Amino acid sequence: MAGYPKTHKVDKSYKEMDTYEIDIIFYDEEEIQANIISPKGEKHFVTCSWGYWRCTCWDWTARWEKVEGAYNCKHIEMVHHEITYRLIKNLPILGIRKVEV
Repeated sequence: MAGYPKTHKVDKSYKEMDTYEIDIIFYDEEEIQANIISPKGEKHFVTCSWGYWRCTCWDWTARWEKVEGAYNCKHIEMVHHEITYRLIKNLPILGIRKVEV
């Protein structure tokens, strides 16, 4: 299946998202903004404006122009998972979900 998109970023983000703090700071029809904090304290800013996703992590900034389709990273996928989870559970979209220890 040549050209089939790889799902490793989606899989990795789903497995690791419970160890990250995800703070959705802005959400509406046109824009999403979120802060992602790793277990090591690394902070990444994820934003989506009109369907165009960006992240401040190395993976996204180093590859998005060089590799076709490599414009997603695990942080972007974590935001997707988190918003979907909150919508399904009828939870508020805005706010932080801290890691349960």
